[in-house]
Amino acid sequence: MHKVKDNKSILITGGSGFIGKAVKEALIDLSYDVCTIGRSKKEDICLDLNSEKLSDVIKQFLPNIVCHFASGSSVTRAEEKKEEEEKDTVLATKHLLDVLLSVNPNTKLLYLSSQAVYGLPTYLPVDEKHPLKPINFYGRNKLKAEELIIKSSLDYLIMRVSSVFGEKQDYKKSGVIVKFVNKLKSNKSPVVFNNIDLICDFIYVYDLVSAIVKIIELEYFPKEIVNLGSGQQTTLQDVLNILYKYFPHAPEPVIEKSELYTNENNKGIYLDISKIKNSIDWNIQYNVEKGLKHMLGNLSHV
Repeated sequence: MHKVKDNKSILITGGSGFIGKAVKEALIDLSYDVCTIGRSKKEDICLDLNSEKLSDVIKQFLPNIVCHFASGSSVTRAEEKKEEEEKDTVLATKHLLDVLLSVNPNTKLLYLSSQAVYGLPTYLPVDEKHPLKPINFYGRNKLKAEELIIKSSLDYLIMRVSSVFGEKQDYKKSGVIVKFVNKLKSNKSPVVFNNIDLICDFIYVYDLVSAIVKIIELEYFPKEIVNLGSGQQTTLQDVLNILYKYFPHAPEPVIEKSELYTNENNKGIYLDISKIKNSIDWNIQYNVEKGLKHMLGNLSHV
């Protein structure tokens, strides 16, 4: 256990994941009492969130804040293992909410959702009022989890996060940028699905962490939804142009067809982040180029 700051104890579900680990490290540095839980043996408590034992964990730790990051790993896995992903995202969220409301109803909940709930944008940048029409199972699961949280009586903040990138990210799970870097490191062609000019919103992991920490510090849980991204549009071609400066001798990208990731009507997405910027006085410190420079500073972590 760590020294408690202002009587704040924080439980992170999925704390051994890419984002969870970064948030945990930042909170421990600020002297918060942090505990992680999930199915990975790397968690402080190795436990499926659907387990009946979850109630015992909550009773013992009595978190002031729960950061719920353990829900849905990737678009690909959600399509390939629909039942498992629904169990991990929707049912696990429902069980977590039921336990919190029963055992510790004053707990505040921070949920990591996704821009995938919007589906194909009808306008850009996409704000929080944009219609919700997810086009894949991953987005639909995230939306179902959001709806469960909104219907609960907990104080919450739902973050619809854009595409996160950074060192220590597992290219086998998700993250187009880290997949590009892994290929280029191996002197192989990066694979682009369908459209190299696809518009994306990439947020560097340290910017995401800084926003999450500030939300916790300010106790900003107004029962609302916010977009969290860079607020900047960057194409896949833009990313590759930057990366080839670091890997000038790597082979050119290969474009492959895939209905899983996009379709011909999808020009891409980037988020309007004015709500979160104004609410907690936060902004990004890393654009894509600066983030990549920092990320590639230690290639052993990529």
